[in-house]
Amino acid sequence: MKNIEELLGRYRLSAGAAGHTPKTMDDVIRPVRLFSDFIGDIEAKEVTANTAKAFIVWLRDKDVWSGTNHAKDHKLSSTSVNTYFRAVRSFWSFLFREGLIVQNPLAGVRPPKKSQTIPKTFSEEEMQLVFAQLKPGTREEVFVLMFLDSGIRLGELLRLPMKRLDLQNRRALVEGKGGKERKVYFCSITENSIKAYID
Repeated sequence: MKNIEELLGRYRLSAGAAGHTPKTMDDVIRPVRLFSDFIGDIEAKEVTANTAKAFIVWLRDKDVWSGTNHAKDHKLSSTSVNTYFRAVRSFWSFLFREGLIVQNPLAGVRPPKKSQTIPKTFSEEEMQLVFAQLKPGTREEVFVLMFLDSGIRLGELLRLPMKRLDLQNRRALVEGKGGKERKVYFCSITENSIKAYID
């Protein structure tokens, strides 16, 4: 049985051929390497469901900055533990699909629950202060309105050419993660700000 680094090489080749971005591949490779450090000399075919559960327990007790003096009591969040395990389980699914292991013992292991936290939002007074600093028809005003109105990401907004703006229908065609395109919509207030900026 090949070691984890060789199997990761197979994964990288397959994922690259499928058009996955380097970041998407790295989001799998880094957790798998951490899992490999955890299991030591155990081969992929010897990993069991209990190995995966022990890994989850180990992650929950792991310091964020292991080996440093920073945040000694700061443990990985439940979201991070969930993300790490899902990446490892996804990699084992790849090994099974490719016939590199006979069965996938991680398929039936449930990922740990993520903590449910309510995102922090701005108050009405805080938003009024933000808009008081913006000059009408400026790039900054357009950015703030597009963020609030359409839910567009910063990177998407920075890459958005004018030709992809459809002011008549109040929508824009944006390029998201992995080159995927989607439409976002905005209201008449944002439309008027964009027109003033263009003028």
